[in-house]
Amino acid sequence: MQTVKTIVVIACMAICATTIQAQSAYKASDSGINAPLSPSFKVYASADTGSVFRIMLDNPGSRELHLSISHAVLGNLYDTTVKEKQFVCRYNFSGAEDGRYRIIVRYGKEKISKAIDLNTITTVSRQLNVQ
Repeated sequence: MQTVKTIVVIACMAICATTIQAQSAYKASDSGINAPLSPSFKVYASADTGSVFRIMLDNPGSRELHLSISHAVLGNLYDTTVKEKQFVCRYNFSGAEDGRYRIIVRYGKEKISKAIDLNTITTVSRQLNVQ
C-alpha cells in the first residue's frame, strides 16, 4: 500500500513538473503577445520661439491620424485629421491661457500623448532717480 502511494505521489510530481515546464516554454516562445506594441506613427513636439511650438508627425503608412490639442480646464481647442506621411505645423499660443495643454494623436487603438505647460513669467523693472 505504501508503495502505491509513493508511485502516485511521484507520478503527480512528474505531471506537475511537465506541465510547469510546458507553460514556461509557451510563455518564452509567445512573449510577443503581452509585449506593448509600438505605434505605427511618431509624434514630436518642440518649443520654437516665445509661445510658439511645433508639432511634427511621422506617418509612414499615410494613415488617417486624429490630432487634437486640449486644455485641462478649457477643453478641446484644436481637432483635425492628418493623412500626410510627414506633417509639420507651428502653433502660436501667445494669446492662450496659462495651464497644461495635451496633444493627443490617435489611430484606432494606438495613441500618443504629449503634455505642454504654458506659464506666464512677469518681470518687474524698477528705476530709481535721485536728484
